[in-house]
Order: sequence, then C-alpha cells, then structure tokens
Amino acid sequence: MLPHVVVAEVQSRCLATGFPVPVPVPAPRRRGLRVGLIIGIVVAALLAVSVAVHLAVAHSTRGGVTLPGTLLGLRKNTSPQALALDHDLSRAGSVAAGT
Repeated sequence: MLPHVVVAEVQSRCLATGFPVPVPVPAPRRRGLRVGLIIGIVVAALLAVSVAVHLAVAHSTRGGVTLPGTLLGLRKNTSPQALALDHDLSRAGSVAAGT
C-alpha cells in the first residue's frame, strides 16, 4: 500500500472507533551537511590564523644583527688587525659558550 493510503485508512479507523487520530510525524531533517560545512569553515579559519601567527613570529626571530657601514659617523674598520681581533673575539665567544 502507498503511505498516504495507509495514513488515510488509519485515520478512518480511528474516527470510526473513537480513538484519537494519530498525526503523521515528519521525517527528521538531515543536518550532516550543514554541520560538516560549519566544521570545515572553522578548521580552515583556525589553520589560516595559525599560519599567520607562525609567519609573524618566525619572521621576527629569524636573522642576525647587521650593522651599517657607517656608525656614529665612523667608518667600519676593515684593516687586517681589526679582522684578526674580530676572529679572536668570535673564537673566544664560541669557547665560552661551549660550541
């Protein structure tokens, strides 16, 4: 039998016997697609924010100190003695740091 025929038959029997007429309950709505879409959007937004924060933090901590060629009106000393002193100080700093 077709569903609408079954419902009509049940309603007519109920009316004939004096019982209350059952009201057909609509099928529950499927929310799977909507919930999945919302979850996907939230995950994509969190991923975008985490990448942006990572790039902002990583960019600011990368690199070293770079001094200009002229500092306080004095030119950079590139003489052999200055280079030897720089090498000695770098080596002493490495030894003191344990590397």
